[in-house]
Amino acid sequence: MPESDLTNAKELLHHHEFGLGLDTIVTQLYDYNIEIDRETYELIERIAHDLHLPTESYSFLKELITDNGSS
Repeated sequence: MPESDLTNAKELLHHHEFGLGLDTIVTQLYDYNIEIDRETYELIERIAHDLHLPTESYSFLKELITDNGSS
């Protein structure tokens, strides 16, 4: 994932835009087809739940889960 995307997400978090920050990370993981492990997916799931975001905002990441994924 490009550093600029991480910087954008951090900036959103700094401004208390937690949902947008998570959305930025989720979208970029998917757009760049970055493999994740189950633990990373579950962390995203917990954060989304805490932010009252719909399952549809992250569930598509399931196809990126791999035993060899990075977190």
